[in-house]
Amino acid sequence: MIYDEIDSFSEGMAVVGVDNKYGFINKMGKPITPLIYENARFFEDGMAKVLKDGEMKYVDINGKELLY
Repeated sequence: MIYDEIDSFSEGMAVVGVDNKYGFINKMGKPITPLIYENARFFEDGMAKVLKDGEMKYVDINGKELLY
Protein backbone atom coordinates (compact mmCIF):
# COMPACT_ATOMS: atom_id res chain seq x y z
CA MET A 1 0.00 0.00 0.00
CA ILE A 2 1.16 3.53 -0.72
CA TYR A 3 0.81 6.01 2.13
CA ASP A 4 0.42 9.80 1.97
CA GLU A 5 2.26 10.14 5.29
CA ILE A 6 4.79 8.03 7.18
CA ASP A 7 6.27 9.12 10.51
CA SER A 8 9.53 7.92 12.05
CA PHE A 9 9.57 4.56 13.77
CA SER A 10 9.16 4.49 17.54
CA GLU A 11 9.34 1.21 19.43
CA GLY A 12 9.29 -0.61 16.07
CA MET A 13 6.06 1.05 14.86
CA ALA A 14 5.33 4.00 12.59
CA VAL A 15 2.20 6.06 12.08
CA VAL A 16 1.00 5.98 8.46
CA GLY A 17 -1.82 7.87 6.83
CA VAL A 18 -3.96 8.11 3.72
CA ASP A 19 -6.62 10.79 3.17
CA ASN A 20 -6.39 11.98 6.81
CA LYS A 21 -6.99 8.50 8.25
CA TYR A 22 -4.18 6.96 10.27
CA GLY A 23 -2.93 3.60 11.47
CA PHE A 24 0.32 1.81 12.28
CA ILE A 25 2.83 -0.42 10.51
CA ASN A 26 5.76 -2.40 11.89
CA LYS A 27 9.34 -2.26 10.56
CA MET A 28 8.54 -5.02 8.07
CA GLY A 29 5.83 -2.76 6.58
CA LYS A 30 3.05 -5.01 7.88
CA PRO A 31 -0.09 -3.11 8.96
CA ILE A 32 -0.72 -3.41 12.71
CA THR A 33 -3.99 -1.47 12.61
CA PRO A 34 -6.26 -0.42 9.78
CA LEU A 35 -6.34 3.26 8.78
CA ILE A 36 -9.29 4.13 11.02
CA TYR A 37 -7.96 6.86 13.31
CA GLU A 38 -8.53 10.59 12.99
CA ASN A 39 -5.16 11.19 14.65
CA ALA A 40 -2.38 8.97 15.94
CA ARG A 41 0.78 9.60 17.96
CA PHE A 42 4.06 7.69 18.26
CA PHE A 43 4.52 4.68 20.52
CA GLU A 44 5.87 5.28 24.00
CA ASP A 45 6.04 2.70 26.78
CA GLY A 46 4.28 0.15 24.56
CA MET A 47 1.25 2.33 23.79
CA ALA A 48 0.24 5.02 21.32
CA LYS A 49 -2.48 7.63 21.75
CA VAL A 50 -5.14 7.70 19.00
CA LEU A 51 -8.30 9.64 18.25
CA LYS A 52 -11.26 7.62 16.99
CA ASP A 53 -14.80 8.95 16.61
CA GLY A 54 -13.78 12.03 18.61
CA GLU A 55 -12.63 9.92 21.58
CA MET A 56 -9.03 9.58 22.77
CA LYS A 57 -7.86 6.00 23.25
CA TYR A 58 -4.63 4.04 23.31
CA VAL A 59 -3.50 1.10 21.19
CA ASP A 60 -0.87 -1.46 22.19
CA ILE A 61 1.86 -2.90 19.95
CA ASN A 62 -0.56 -5.61 18.78
CA GLY A 63 -3.08 -3.02 17.59
CA LYS A 64 -5.54 -3.69 20.40
CA GLU A 65 -7.45 -0.63 21.61
CA LEU A 66 -7.14 0.08 25.31
CA LEU A 67 -9.48 2.27 27.35
CA TYR A 68 -7.98 4.62 29.94
